[in-house]
Amino acid sequence: MTTAALPGAGYAAAPPSSAQAPAAAAAPAAATPPATPQPGGQKALTPEEEAAAQQHYQSGVAFFQAANYPAARAEFEAAYQLTHLPDFLYNLAKVAEKQARTDDEERYLKEYLATNPADASEVRARLEVIQQAKPVSYPKLPPTPALALVGAGVGALIIGIACGGAALAAANTVADPANSGKPFTADLFNTQQTGMQLNSAAIALDVIGGAALAAGGAWIGYWLYQKHKAEQRRPTPAPSTALVTKGLGVALIGSF
Repeated sequence: MTTAALPGAGYAAAPPSSAQAPAAAAAPAAATPPATPQPGGQKALTPEEEAAAQQHYQSGVAFFQAANYPAARAEFEAAYQLTHLPDFLYNLAKVAEKQARTDDEERYLKEYLATNPADASEVRARLEVIQQAKPVSYPKLPPTPALALVGAGVGALIIGIACGGAALAAANTVADPANSGKPFTADLFNTQQTGMQLNSAAIALDVIGGAALAAGGAWIGYWLYQKHKAEQRRPTPAPSTALVTKGLGVALIGSF
């Protein structure tokens, strides 16, 4: 098996040296090839499978360097299905990172980490960054009970105001100067009693409505505060162009 030693790839791959780099290596670090798959403990492949996997890998690297990430992903996926080499999972995670497909990147890295790779600590660090950078899921509207409290409070206040207005109208009727000097009739007595009851109801509804409105408003205010606080704590993801080495710093290419 003919092999050649190249710089290994960390989570963001280290650039090749000038003696080893192809022409595309002069591109920005974002286009640096991902890890070269390493054999070891994998299923035996037929010569045809080896050739096909090698072709998929080389095509994937070429597409990755050209920033054609959908094509690179397809090639690495095809190579992984043939070989089940763990480093293809790493390559797929790196492609997913470039595509900003965080869920896919996290899934591939967890599968890769399950194979106990040499760069496990770096992978765990990246997974931690992904977890911390995930947006906090908040509904567009405040909690339904809080909105219900506010609605009930407003409704109670409106009814209370209406009752207060009716009570005032009854009191004005009883105190009408036109009734001055006249006997206090049963109708006036009933009007007076109704006005007193309406006034009591108005006071009770105003108290209940005000309390419900205050409680619902405080609940919504606390929800908005927590949402804003969580958004402020959300860390800014580290630039994906940070360069480190993978494992022992070397990888093998050639026949699988």
